[in-house]
Amino acid sequence: MDILEPLLPTTDEELVTVLGIIHVIGAIITFTTAIFPIPYGRYSDTVKFTGITIGGQNLWRCFCVTWITPLIVGMVTPNRMLVHPLNVLALLMYISHYVYRSMIYPNLFMKNASCWPIESAMTAILACAFNGFIQSFHLLNVHRINGLGTVGLLGIFLFVTGLSVNVYHDKLLANLRQKSGKGQTRAGKYHIPRGGLFEYISAANYFGEIVEWWGLALFTRGFPQVMFGVTTIALIGVRGWQHHQFYKKTFGRAYPPQRKKRHIRKVYLLEEIIQNFPTRKIIILKKMFIKH
Repeated sequence: MDILEPLLPTTDEELVTVLGIIHVIGAIITFTTAIFPIPYGRYSDTVKFTGITIGGQNLWRCFCVTWITPLIVGMVTPNRMLVHPLNVLALLMYISHYVYRSMIYPNLFMKNASCWPIESAMTAILACAFNGFIQSFHLLNVHRINGLGTVGLLGIFLFVTGLSVNVYHDKLLANLRQKSGKGQTRAGKYHIPRGGLFEYISAANYFGEIVEWWGLALFTRGFPQVMFGVTTIALIGVRGWQHHQFYKKTFGRAYPPQRKKRHIRKVYLLEEIIQNFPTRKIIILKKMFIKH
């Protein structure tokens, strides 16, 4: 059962080193996707390589790799922290999102769900599997969650709230595909999202997922979870901004103008945070969230 132990990181410092490399790659990807959207969904035609695609429903089912990876990690590593209930709870929180994403979410799609280019699909699957390894190994073997406290309880609340927001607004988007367009402004197969937080935010489903992962970060107070939260903001935050631009271009004046200011303000705030986040603050975060 311990055959892989000599090959795996066993300290927070080693995990942070690996995570730092991933974070740099993520930052580069985030920068490029602000100019060239990741080619899937409504942006599938922006970049073409082999021309091979995979159906949207089948691709989302493949994301089961994200919750299967922790199970494999649990079978081949010592699981030093598995005896601590809060660590088990944190891992179950992480897994629950991807059980939903791979087993429930695909069933919300119509048969005409957009295809993914095979390059984007494989990149996404590998990235999710690798992140699944980092998060699960950290929670199973390295980091012990010492008590709940106010911050931990807040983290659980935010995670549950974020997951609920994510699922609810995913369902609203799925319902748009099933409508005939009656009472809706539409352009082709796309509609203006209505209801819930969509009245205020262009990508309310992404907002829910961001809240979700920051809830997990607060619950664990672990550095890898915090950096995963930062990466989530960067990646799907940019994606949300692209959706906002897509809606404005597609629907023109029919798109609710009140969503513009609220969304743009968040984008500018995110850019300001990223531009003014010096290395010394990363060191401070490391001291806050890493226990030696």
